[in-house]
Amino acid sequence: MRGRSDDLAAFKAARDTLIRRKGGRLFIPSGACAVSDTFQIDADFIIVEGQTWRASSIVKGRAFSGTKPIVLLGNDHGPWRSGGGLRDLSIQNSSGPGVVVK
Repeated sequence: MRGRSDDLAAFKAARDTLIRRKGGRLFIPSGACAVSDTFQIDADFIIVEGQTWRASSIVKGRAFSGTKPIVLLGNDHGPWRSGGGLRDLSIQNSSGPGVVVK
């Protein structure tokens, strides 16, 4: 995950592992990680955490289209649940919301 290519598959794989483990941290080191579509987190106790908010970021990749959010917390079936979230991380989207919490 270093921002040169689409990092969405790696994010989803890490999220799915944390779902099976019933929670945990998805750590993003310094640098920009690009995604081609919205990264959805709809499970309890998952924290997406960067090194610092100035050093770690998730950005819209070249294939990302429209004004969708980069990160979606929750889903259409219910509100975002406690115990997880985003920490020390920058979300950069020039044409729409960076984060949407349902």
